[in-house]
Amino acid sequence: MRGLQGLGTNEWLDGMTLAMQQAIQDEVGYGDLVVRMVIRRHGKEYIVLSKKDGAPFKAINRFTLYICQLPSGQFGLLKLTPERYPSEQGWNQGEKLTDAHRLACNEALQYEAVLLRSLHAKAVALNDPTDPLRSYNYQHFFPHVEEAFESDGRYAQIIGYTAEVIKAQSQLISVGRIIDPDGQGQQRRVHAKDVVWIASRLFKLAGFLQLDDINVHVQINMANVLIEPAAHGAILFDWSQAREGAKPKKAIRSIGRCLWLLAGGTQTDDPPEDDFTDSKQALEFRMWLDRLIEGSIGSPLEEQRQMYAMAESFWGPRRFHAFEVFEL
Repeated sequence: MRGLQGLGTNEWLDGMTLAMQQAIQDEVGYGDLVVRMVIRRHGKEYIVLSKKDGAPFKAINRFTLYICQLPSGQFGLLKLTPERYPSEQGWNQGEKLTDAHRLACNEALQYEAVLLRSLHAKAVALNDPTDPLRSYNYQHFFPHVEEAFESDGRYAQIIGYTAEVIKAQSQLISVGRIIDPDGQGQQRRVHAKDVVWIASRLFKLAGFLQLDDINVHVQINMANVLIEPAAHGAILFDWSQAREGAKPKKAIRSIGRCLWLLAGGTQTDDPPEDDFTDSKQALEFRMWLDRLIEGSIGSPLEEQRQMYAMAESFWGPRRFHAFEVFEL
């Protein structure tokens, strides 16, 4: 196997998202990546990277992730059924998955691939880039499945993003990592204006998922929501546990819990009031978050409209706000 250096480091890194670069650098360092395998499908090549000992980028008991270079030169991920259970002794030291667990993982990943392709097709069909009122771009909210197949009893997906998303979303990072960068507990918060634009993206996605011909519920939590701070983009990463049957109130409650934490709220403390001109605004903002968490609001799109009205009453007409993070 050849190291990354031997393949021309700059050429490889140019296509990699900045967040992925940082994550890889934190995890293993560029020099520790090697080519594990080359997957050839339908006349295309996908180059899969691993650590020098063959370890994946990430491994949990539901799927394993490898960094993967797509034919376009951009970087995506190979997501496949794990071979072994995670172990503190090493990535390949755990017990082999039981047949029942392996089959369940295969089914989840296969379902996810079918779902994502269906959602992508429906999102594109709804979108009209020539009409500002119908330029929804729902397809930017989820990964694009490049390939999906089964090999040696394990199901695999190769996922990336549409060209528009790759161009615009160059710094994807989970909202959980923003407020808890080292896994030691919540240490940071974002500005209330950033809470608003993140909420608007999640409400828009939730509204799309409850359309009659879509009708899907997906987990919305701090680990699964990835944002692009500079261009105000957002996606949900993992859809393997999504299920038919939209649950708008549950989705709103989940969104509310994420927003509460992003705003600096904890189990015992309210979000700080620093981002408002007076305590009355801060109270209204906090009560809005409380209502979301209780699920006592209307539809996601209705909530989005009400939120914009509240934000404009605080800060005036909508303007782009550069992303801000503060220590708690």
